[in-house]
Amino acid sequence: MGLFKKKKQKKKEEKIVEEVEKPITPFNQLGLNDKLDRINDVLETGIKSKKGKEKGFRLPGSIRSASKKYDKKNKVIVFLVKTNKSLIPLVTQIYKGMVWINDNWHSIPVDSIIYYKNKIPCIILPEWDLIPLSPDKLYGDAVQNHRLIDPQTLVIRALKMEASLTPKKLAGKMWIWIILGGVAAIYVIFGGAK
Repeated sequence: MGLFKKKKQKKKEEKIVEEVEKPITPFNQLGLNDKLDRINDVLETGIKSKKGKEKGFRLPGSIRSASKKYDKKNKVIVFLVKTNKSLIPLVTQIYKGMVWINDNWHSIPVDSIIYYKNKIPCIILPEWDLIPLSPDKLYGDAVQNHRLIDPQTLVIRALKMEASLTPKKLAGKMWIWIILGGVAAIYVIFGGAK
């Protein structure tokens, strides 16, 4: 163990001992300045603990390396959705609007091609289906099943939910019919007819 590692380890141990020796007062017993100091310390440690930006989705290196010329070579990236819920990225060539994957031909309509970063043509193809998922079809299903994220549909759905949860009030005419039915039932039971 090097000299510097020993010094670092001793400093860590000293910090731990200092932290243990400090009495921790409950937050509600602190003054306003002490509360602000403690909040600032927590925020600073939280900011320091973050290590930059979160990494987004990146294509595998083998696919990324040749992706610049996919349009010219008539190739497409296929995200194959397997039946065991896994996703496999493949690069295949398009032959007369069809793709050969796993000993099967799959049709590729033009509206099912999606562009990754507005450059690389991709499709999402379920293994069990002959036609890939298309954004137009998915959008149509969302409209038909009332699942859109548009503010208008959210407000309408919330109003319908609120209306279904409120108890139904009986109208004035309904009360009249209930009272007349009750009077007729009492008359029949207690003795109108002899």
